[in-house]
Amino acid sequence: MAKAVASLQKAVEYTALPDEAHLRLAQVYRRMGETEKARKESELYDEVAKKKKEKDGVGAAGARTVCGDREALAFRWPTL
Repeated sequence: MAKAVASLQKAVEYTALPDEAHLRLAQVYRRMGETEKARKESELYDEVAKKKKEKDGVGAAGARTVCGDREALAFRWPTL
């Protein structure tokens, strides 16, 4: 688990809007029993995901669809 945490922390550091990395870190911390760290990462995930959504909107290459309580991005390949 320590390697997973280190890898995800690097992802957070080097990714512009690391929502997915914060989500995965929260999951790993929960499994490790680090509830305070998990809560913090969950909050960071919510903040970054909101910023990403505001920045990207629908996105140039895709449309967002809701799948239960999660979002999925459906890409459309550009025609040449």
